[in-house]
Amino acid sequence: MNDLGSIQGTHYNHFSQQPLDTVSQPSLPDHSWFVDSRTTNHITLNLGNLSLHAPYNRFDKVSVGDGKQLPISNVGHGQLHTQTKLISTISLSNVLHIPHMKKNLLSVSQLTREHDLVAEFNSHSCLIKDKNSRQVLLKGCFKDGLY
Repeated sequence: MNDLGSIQGTHYNHFSQQPLDTVSQPSLPDHSWFVDSRTTNHITLNLGNLSLHAPYNRFDKVSVGDGKQLPISNVGHGQLHTQTKLISTISLSNVLHIPHMKKNLLSVSQLTREHDLVAEFNSHSCLIKDKNSRQVLLKGCFKDGLY
């Protein structure tokens, strides 16, 4: 384990437990974030999602669903804009930049550990709520096996 925590693990969608194909083919960057209850760190394919970043100078790699090991290029900080005025942004720390990913992944465990938030899943959406007020800050709709 390093200072970023465990960065291994296969990424699964929440309901079917089928591996996601997270290794990218050449394509345009995806700016959406997908909630992932199995990844231990936030991961972005787009360096532009990080306001501060630095090269990742270790040799750690991230395991993805098809068994491939992807190198981490940078680590940094970013933010998500919420749907409320109560908390207008959520800061994301220790975000791993992995250019060969297909999707940006928002780690449920990292998000709820670092902030006073809860994640609620149902058959059609995922809600990220403030733990105290229960106000919805982020909402992801279920589509094609992903939130």
